Amino acid sequence: MVRLLCLTFYGSNRSDSHTREHLHETPALMWAPLVVLALLSIFVGYIGIPEFLAESMGTKNFFAHYLSAVVHIPSTADFWSFTKEHHAASLEWTMMLLATGLGLTSAGLAYVFYHKGPSPVLGKLGKANPGVYSLLLNKYWVDEIYAKWIVHPLKEMADFLWRVVDVKIINGFLNFLGSTLMFLSSLVSLRNTGGLQRYAAVFMLGLVGLIFLVIS
Repeated sequence: MVRLLCLTFYGSNRSDSHTREHLHETPALMWAPLVVLALLSIFVGYIGIPEFLAESMGTKNFFAHYLSAVVHIPSTADFWSFTKEHHAASLEWTMMLLATGLGLTSAGLAYVFYHKGPSPVLGKLGKANPGVYSLLLNKYWVDEIYAKWIVHPLKEMADFLWRVVDVKIINGFLNFLGSTLMFLSSLVSLRNTGGLQRYAAVFMLGLVGLIFLVIS
């Protein structure tokens, strides 16, 4: 985030002349909600303040208590016993200081390398460590792995279900069933045309045949 901040607001303007002509101040409709969110982010951490600090400050971890009904499910207590474990305050201090130290270190490095635009040192580091540079440049190939092993297989499966299962099997069976019923109905319909003249002609032929059988 510090790198993004430096590249956006610090250093020389890297946009072309056409873009610079259309630069203008952001209206309050856009930056006012960001200011509200920024102010809230300063204090929102106190909602989930660690227990060992909450006790000394006379408060409690509201976030943990709010989620306790979801996390501490009675039926899963035997399997998720770690949700009720209490760790020493020294461990929590260590993790907090470690996380804060790593965050400040990375923020400081980002400021050093980007506060005046991308530093020439970065190019040298990239050439000296091509593997690491490629890994970071391609963002660990997460998008490529996701596309290859999840997106593409799902698309192929969906295409198979559509072309084979849906069109050929399901629709094919229904079309075959419909065609068969239409053929059978067409045979039956020869006997039920709705034409009175044909009925009368068939009746007369039947009557003549019956008389012929009786006479003979």
